[in-house]
Amino acid sequence: MKNVLLLVALLAVPHSAMSREMALTLDDLPTVRQGETSQQKQREIFFSILSTLDEFTVEATGFVVGKKIVDQHHEELIREFKRRGHTIGNHSYSHFDLNKTQVEDYVADIMRCDEVLKPYLDEVKYFRYPLLHRGNSEQKKQAVYKLLSHHKFVIAPVSIDNNDFLFNVPAREASLAGDREEFERIRHEYLAHMRERIMHFEELAHRKLGREMKHILLLHMSFASSEFLPDLLQQLRGEGWSFISLEEALKDPVYLVPDDYSGPKGLGWMERISAPSVLTTTPTSIPYGGYLGPKLPGEQ
Repeated sequence: MKNVLLLVALLAVPHSAMSREMALTLDDLPTVRQGETSQQKQREIFFSILSTLDEFTVEATGFVVGKKIVDQHHEELIREFKRRGHTIGNHSYSHFDLNKTQVEDYVADIMRCDEVLKPYLDEVKYFRYPLLHRGNSEQKKQAVYKLLSHHKFVIAPVSIDNNDFLFNVPAREASLAGDREEFERIRHEYLAHMRERIMHFEELAHRKLGREMKHILLLHMSFASSEFLPDLLQQLRGEGWSFISLEEALKDPVYLVPDDYSGPKGLGWMERISAPSVLTTTPTSIPYGGYLGPKLPGEQ
């Protein structure tokens, strides 16, 4: 009970003490292909996104699917991502769905990716679940948690989930067809969708916490991101958002709250946890949201 009260106190940060802060994360590095096999086009997508991050001075974390690192070309892209000051994370080797995979096979696949990424990893090893699926049963979820903790991974949750991937193929097809009107319509819908999703999850955090939180946004390393990310970052800056690292975002104590959800859905973090007022369990060493930093005051 003492730890619960301490956790609630940590969560009850005055609203005025926090601004609108967001960490940007990119899944499926080196790139989301979706029919695009040309190495030149993959490079264009990749370096366009890197240039946008440079322009807006945004430090991102990119989650790599290990099986996509098949030759020197892909290794070069990952090295360049790291060289530009961004962080590399593990998104598994095969992008398995935990709901359909045995725990032993799933964790072995993560470790296979870990071997591929060793030259690019920092001291902290981040892992993000493919499809945000953490297991369709409590037993499976907890088994993977324990193994991730044993291998010293930090789980990278998502607080702002969205369907950015749905815009990738239509945007690419409109671009290839030279249909500028359709392409601009897709751009407008993308930006409207992102604004609606961000507002939704910001309001959800306000309802559960009574304050701002340090958010974590999920995007993909895709053609759509290469085209629309400049507009999105400009939109967010204009709405008062500032960009922080994933490491900084995970210092928000909300990511220490136990994960209450067990089931097949891939959910954002605020959808997985209870409101602080109804918390009944205490934090443990298992990385729930992800942060494995300092212990709570009073913990041994």
